[in-house]
Amino acid sequence: MPQRQLMFHGLELTSSLLLLLGGVAIAIVCIVLLYRYERRLVTRRLGVTLLSLRIAAIVTLLLMLLEPVIGWTLNREQTGRVIVAVDVSESMETADEHADEAEKLRWARALGLIGNERNAEQIDAWIAAYEADREPEWVAEDETDDPDRRQALADGRREFAENAMQQAMSLTRLDIARRLLTDGSEPLIDQLDQLAITEAHAFGGQTIALDPRELEQNLDEISASVQPGVTNLTEGLFAGAGATDGPPLAGVIVWTDGRDTGPIATRQLIARAASRGVPIYPVLLGSSRRPRDLAIGVVDAPSTVYVEDEPVVKADVMSYGYEGRQLSVHLEKVGDEEQSRQTQQFVADRPSRRIEFALPAEDVGRHKYRIWIDSDPEETRDDNNEKSFTITVVDDTSRVLLVEGEGRWEFRYLLNALNRDDRVQVDPILFDQPYMGVLPDTFFPRTLNLQDDRADAVGDTSFADYDIVLLGDVAPFHVGPAVWEQLDRYVREEGGTLVLTAGKNYFPRAHDSLILRDLLPVRNPRPFQVAGEVAARSPASRGFALQLTPEGIDETIFQLNADPAANSRIWAALPGHPWGMVGEARGGTTVWATAVDPENRPRGLRAERENALIVHQYLGAGQVLWIGIDSTWRWRLRTGDLYHHRFWGQLVRWAAEFKAAVGNEFVRFGPDRSMISEGEEVLLRARWKPNFLRRFPDVTATANIFPAGQRDEAPMMSIELKPDLDSSLLHKATARGLPAGNYEIELQIEGAEAVDRPIVAELIVSPQLTNELADLAADRELLQRLARETGGRMFLPDEVGEIPDLFRDVTESSSEYREQPLWNQWPAFAVLCTILMAEWVLRKLNGLP
Repeated sequence: MPQRQLMFHGLELTSSLLLLLGGVAIAIVCIVLLYRYERRLVTRRLGVTLLSLRIAAIVTLLLMLLEPVIGWTLNREQTGRVIVAVDVSESMETADEHADEAEKLRWARALGLIGNERNAEQIDAWIAAYEADREPEWVAEDETDDPDRRQALADGRREFAENAMQQAMSLTRLDIARRLLTDGSEPLIDQLDQLAITEAHAFGGQTIALDPRELEQNLDEISASVQPGVTNLTEGLFAGAGATDGPPLAGVIVWTDGRDTGPIATRQLIARAASRGVPIYPVLLGSSRRPRDLAIGVVDAPSTVYVEDEPVVKADVMSYGYEGRQLSVHLEKVGDEEQSRQTQQFVADRPSRRIEFALPAEDVGRHKYRIWIDSDPEETRDDNNEKSFTITVVDDTSRVLLVEGEGRWEFRYLLNALNRDDRVQVDPILFDQPYMGVLPDTFFPRTLNLQDDRADAVGDTSFADYDIVLLGDVAPFHVGPAVWEQLDRYVREEGGTLVLTAGKNYFPRAHDSLILRDLLPVRNPRPFQVAGEVAARSPASRGFALQLTPEGIDETIFQLNADPAANSRIWAALPGHPWGMVGEARGGTTVWATAVDPENRPRGLRAERENALIVHQYLGAGQVLWIGIDSTWRWRLRTGDLYHHRFWGQLVRWAAEFKAAVGNEFVRFGPDRSMISEGEEVLLRARWKPNFLRRFPDVTATANIFPAGQRDEAPMMSIELKPDLDSSLLHKATARGLPAGNYEIELQIEGAEAVDRPIVAELIVSPQLTNELADLAADRELLQRLARETGGRMFLPDEVGEIPDLFRDVTESSSEYREQPLWNQWPAFAVLCTILMAEWVLRKLNGLP
């Protein structure tokens, strides 16, 4: 129970106190003089009563003006949290038979297969000998002088150690982690739970929370729900990051082999981990030695190509330990193996080689391929020797409307890039352009001819036929309210993609449209540019660079190379930008890229959202993308069309795929993407016509998901579509956990009689094309850097017994002082009013003025 004390804040100011006491003294003197005068008119008893009431009122008022408060101190203790994050990705299923003897002996000791407190120093000496690449001294010199007994002791200990090491190396990395956490008379997870609030998480490409008792179960069963084909270390390092309130986080213990195959570059991964301000304690599982292994690494294959294109499939082939051997790599189309098989042979003169295959794109449709390398009995594991991928061949054209104020460099290079793409039809509109009167009209159209339209119209807008509208540096007098109204409907109701790019002259700062404010994914856009030495550098390094966020790295439009590491290097090497416009990302938006000043590199999520340069948001049935630079043409420096054309080509196809849907005259239905990777979620949307909803306001919709060709059987998943908060015309739902395969999604409508034929959309879930199993060596260096940069420590398996010592004192004490004022509360005012009222009533009842 906290001890309370009464204090008067009015006593703290001497000058105010003296004035107050002087005023009270004068008031009391006046009351006494009044009493002496009234004694002639009233009885002594009444006079004394009135005098007492008046003095009581003065004293009450004095006490209120002295500001009395009751103060007390609350002492609190909070037990810290400890996160235990276990890597359950596919690489953790490796048994490290290739490990060296020192590593095997460490694992055997950690698992209790060898060693105890009495011979700990002896085991340390054996490990040190193995690490020094020499035979351990199995028997110390002072143990025995008998040569025969000495030899027998050495043979016995060597055999015992080798048996223990054999048992240890037969276990997978995940088995070792589980045993270290849960086995023994006092399991490590129980020790941690006694010292702190322990939270368990399993991670791969995603993270799920576990009950600590679940760690005793088979973690292989848990791995299926976390996208095990990827090791995204960010997921493990930031496990439990959503709990911003509550007990403080004392540390994160990550059980992993360190083989990160997530989308974030190593440098950015370490910077993000350090910015969290929480120590990381990695436990290294697995051998740092590279095993003898053949593997198919990253496969770079386009997801969608046009008919008669010539797509090239590139695959990284790993061949560790096979130097000088001739190897064969094969590619074939599933279902047409004999006719389509291609084979390439090469001599393994380096650990990794990139192999390319040219594929014909003659038949429209989806085609599944597999690429594999012949397995070898001596390799560590052969389940990484093959990968499958799918390519969709389409015969279609993407329609683009390019609207620009004047012929700036961005307009010219972008128009040329799109015009060179045979599968893109671009309609340019350039408002301000020179016209000498020689030709009947300007070279480009210079007016935006809108059809008659009203805000409450139900027909198609003037932009309905376009997959994407690219809006540049346009002036307010070129794009008026009617244009913004139709663009708003184009996005929200027709499912279009609107790309807004910043301009130095007008857009968006010169515009004052409420509709535009709702469309813009950023607030308070402001210029961003660098000065000084950075602005005067060579063209290749001048200006500021784009920093992709983890969400941006995942997007296909930013994937300039299929290898995440190579893609990160390309973006880091692209020429900078002398000018841009950043803003504060609005709620519900996704930041894909930020502007980074080379001389001032703020870190963290808050800096990303305050300096947002490329931001995406869904609005109704459509989407809006803000690009705050007008110089993507600078990416052509010394590379030509390579990156500039690929970026914009992927953006246009991304928009066209987004708008594609099936349906009838009443509803359009489909997934936001027709092809996703295994483990990703997909957004299903039904866009209703306004007149249909007016006829059937209580309509409901359900998406039934079937394997392709099996719609006559029960659906494998049924999801009810819910009305969208931003648009009553849109119903949507999210499908998760679909395994790789082809699917048909049928829209089931109830509460309306408007569907005379099934509405079925197609969805392809492709296998994860990662290099998760391409390199099976544990990354000790990365884990050491993570520990060093975050103030933690890396542990080897035989050192995990020291982990509880780190959390012996994770209870934080805090004090909070509180005050409850008395002088401004209604009871004090009520007492004063009661005294004055009683004095007034007594005077009036006795005829006093």
